[in-house]
Amino acid sequence: MANCEENAFCASLGEEVRAQLCAQCHRRLVKAGSIQMYEDFERRASLVIDGIVFISGHVGEDVLGYSDEVPTCYLGVPGRVLSTNVAFRESGGTEEYGYNSMEYLTDCCVACFDHQVVRRLFGESVEFAHAMMLSALRIMEDGCMMTSIMRAHSVYLSVSYLVLYLTQQRAYLTQQQLATLLNHDRTSVAKALARMKRERPQTWEAYCANKGRPVAIANPA
Repeated sequence: MANCEENAFCASLGEEVRAQLCAQCHRRLVKAGSIQMYEDFERRASLVIDGIVFISGHVGEDVLGYSDEVPTCYLGVPGRVLSTNVAFRESGGTEEYGYNSMEYLTDCCVACFDHQVVRRLFGESVEFAHAMMLSALRIMEDGCMMTSIMRAHSVYLSVSYLVLYLTQQRAYLTQQQLATLLNHDRTSVAKALARMKRERPQTWEAYCANKGRPVAIANPA
């Protein structure tokens, strides 16, 4: 699979398991601004290879014990496996986490797999099962991190934390995208970015270096 060396999920697998996964992989390039509703992406499990996806979802009553579902959101970054809850629901598991929609904030390369492939490898390979569970835990961490960023004490801190995270993922978002994600007005976000440029020039330069970075599918299946 292309970009294996840069993808935490794929890189964690041995050659044999990775070869089995690659043989069943369908890669596609999705343009920034595209939106997929739950019905569209529940048909297959999706692995983010490159790019950033905003996922809105909910935690089910099976987890919380409440009669109502609790909304949640996080950023889908390279190495995260999405919609696998469907695979295990179909095999008799409970659906503890549900999706509402996915918005592609940048151009994204996504690998898709049939759910039966995920279930088979999960049962046959300990290392694949470990990688899947680790991805699920990291998604929970992503949700907690997004909540913490949005609840930071100031707009500047919210913007700074998010920019640092995006820089680690080699991603760049516009001022309006940052404002929408953080639920701040664009003027406040612009002021926070200007302050970051003054006070943390190296961080700012590293972030801006990702602007316009191309996302492509190498060796498409």
